[in-house]
Amino acid sequence: MSIILLQSCDEAYAPMLDATAATNAAYARAHGYAYRKIVGNLSPVPQTGNFNRYYLLREETAMGQHDWALWLDADAIVIDHSLPLESIIQRTPHKLIIACRGTLLGEHDINNGVFLLNLRHRLASELLADVIRYCEALDPRNTSFHSDQRVVQHWLLAQSDDRGRIEVAQCYTGREANLFNYNGPFVRHVLRRQGSFGQRLDVLQRLAGEVTSHGGRTLSPIGSSCGSPRTDGRHSRDVPLSFQQVSGILVASSATGHYPPGSVSWLLESSRRYGIDLTLLGQGREYVNQRCRIGMVAEYLREHPEYRYVLLVDFHDVIFCATLREIFYKYRAFGHEIVISAQRHNGSLSALGLRSSEIGTSSRFVNSGSIFATASAWIAAWESMLERERQLAGRPPQTVDGRHIFNDDQAAWADLHVNGEADIALDGHCRLFLTLDQIDPNIGTANRDLIFEGRRVVNRHTGCRPCLIHGAGDVPLTAWANYILDPAVAWNWPLVDRIRQAAQHALLDRGRVEQLLLDLGMHARTEPKLPDHLLEFTGKGLSVWQWPNQFAPYLTWLAKQPPLRSYLEIGVNEGGSFITTVEFLRRFHPLTVAIGVDPRVSPPVRDYVGRTAGISFVQGNRSSPELARRVTEEMRIGLVFIDGEHSGASVRADWEFARRFARYVAFHDIATDSFPDVGSLWREIRATYRTTCEFVEQYDVPLSCGGIGVVDLAGGLA
Repeated sequence: MSIILLQSCDEAYAPMLDATAATNAAYARAHGYAYRKIVGNLSPVPQTGNFNRYYLLREETAMGQHDWALWLDADAIVIDHSLPLESIIQRTPHKLIIACRGTLLGEHDINNGVFLLNLRHRLASELLADVIRYCEALDPRNTSFHSDQRVVQHWLLAQSDDRGRIEVAQCYTGREANLFNYNGPFVRHVLRRQGSFGQRLDVLQRLAGEVTSHGGRTLSPIGSSCGSPRTDGRHSRDVPLSFQQVSGILVASSATGHYPPGSVSWLLESSRRYGIDLTLLGQGREYVNQRCRIGMVAEYLREHPEYRYVLLVDFHDVIFCATLREIFYKYRAFGHEIVISAQRHNGSLSALGLRSSEIGTSSRFVNSGSIFATASAWIAAWESMLERERQLAGRPPQTVDGRHIFNDDQAAWADLHVNGEADIALDGHCRLFLTLDQIDPNIGTANRDLIFEGRRVVNRHTGCRPCLIHGAGDVPLTAWANYILDPAVAWNWPLVDRIRQAAQHALLDRGRVEQLLLDLGMHARTEPKLPDHLLEFTGKGLSVWQWPNQFAPYLTWLAKQPPLRSYLEIGVNEGGSFITTVEFLRRFHPLTVAIGVDPRVSPPVRDYVGRTAGISFVQGNRSSPELARRVTEEMRIGLVFIDGEHSGASVRADWEFARRFARYVAFHDIATDSFPDVGSLWREIRATYRTTCEFVEQYDVPLSCGGIGVVDLAGGLA
């Protein structure tokens, strides 16, 4: 059997490929496999480097030199060089594709960051041609991320039989979900959810060093991974339990047929994106009626006492837009055992709807598409429904179009609610659930009911940010899925305008600036270290990395300093803090030049630089010749913000670089427990220079986070 290992990436991910290539190539040599890597964009469409794998695989298929190919993302590294690939392939040698799965939604749900492809399979060329055809049909003007994984999943889904089985794919799940991906013992995949680009690069470099020093094996776990939920309730000893596992929350959906509809992919993708383990109940079972899914959940909860709570969502028309931690926090704030989504239209039986009490909003009718409850309350509700059916001898008090409280789940829940037979609260303010029933479904600034903030929405009438979107059957979900999962960079501009249009006196008020920063949106990676009440501001909008209670006083302090004409930020990441700082400075200073520096250029930064005069970006680090040229042109930079690599040597090199030409030098993460080298350097600077300022206020959380320190070099030595 002839096998080749393939890796490729665009220029932005080249540092990661540099970190993993030598180790992966060494593994290939040890087993007599070929190895090949390429940096660049193989597609004629810009910004589609993630599709490189299919071009390389097509070439290998055409050459016919190898039987199988193992694809490894640039951020994946083989950590156990003793395991031969043949031991995995020989389990299912007739398959086209062998991979580990993402969530719990069928055999098509693979993670294609690490996978094996049978180059001699009769469908190999067809798969690759279809994915490449999709890539080359993309609009080159659309610079947002295009998911190749989703394309492959849809292709596999099309190969399903009438029972959802996919003969050509082997998707490892359950206890084998980490067989050769994620946080497993063979391959480690350091995903975006596990840190910034620099943090992930540090992990990969450390793993590569450990593999080398331990003779082809590492002993170092890297923590839990995205997209690798388990089905059996067991966890490897080196993987920390997730919030969902610790809290005992079952997130479930009931299949409505043997063959999943295409719209299920949005539920799949959003649950993966937000780290939610989704359990699919009833697939392949016959449905007597819609109410039986309530009993199906109750039965499952009885069989799995480890679950203390349950969140049930509709199968085909729900998209998550928040983490389960935020959802759980908001659920508990209701103070009721059962919280049910609400809608404007009386979708239950007419008599039940007329008895629904006013709750201060237009959404006052039960919608059973999303329900959060304690396990005990759910089981008790089901028993109450069965008891009512026995009491009435199976004769429902009202039937409309064949629907009644004994065969329709929505009517059954509404009956419990209006009769006060369960501790139920309706989410009429859309704190948790937004049901697009008689709600303006159009995505745009002119929407009558919703304000759009980039991934999230705000209900104009209640001011709440719901955690999931429910299409209610009639609303096409593709546009909503694109907005939530991969929003166009154009959505940043209404947020930028909030800074540009704010009254200047408001931008000098720390409290109002702090709220503005929250509304602009914080990076998803800040979520684990924030208090619960701020969770709804994460993972959206501009994705600002700084903590608002530190960033706000820092910005208002900058507003009062002598005129600043130039700004340099080392380590812009997604660009939220860079864009915010530049826009804020321009409200108070004659800022004409701003330069961002990072090993990769994100789509928001590329768009902002291209549309804003005086803004430029240097892809690289402090050593880049282009940066040296720009700094030489400016001669002096008013403010340098250092938030790049956080190792001791790197942050000190950034400081030595900046101190030569800057008036002010600011550091991020001077007070975080995660980066002691930054704090150590800052304390050294604080003791050396006369004029320094710190912004280190903390939220009420266990760990110290962030912290901004500024030194005024014009103040001289202490």
